[in-house]
Amino acid sequence: MTEWSDGLAAREIKKNCTNANRQMIAAKQKSIMQRLSEARREGKSAEEEKLNNEYQQVLKLAKMAS
Repeated sequence: MTEWSDGLAAREIKKNCTNANRQMIAAKQKSIMQRLSEARREGKSAEEEKLNNEYQQVLKLAKMAS
């Protein structure tokens, strides 16, 4: 790392942060979808609506992050 320029180090950090954000968003989407399908199976419409709204917000975040 001592041979890296400041610009290269900044790009690597930005790339790593972007990848981490994508992974976190994907994990959150997967978690919400699992809970959403469970709520649908159990007929919990209020929980389903809440999770659907949460999923839409995560989709917006994913779009902003890309």
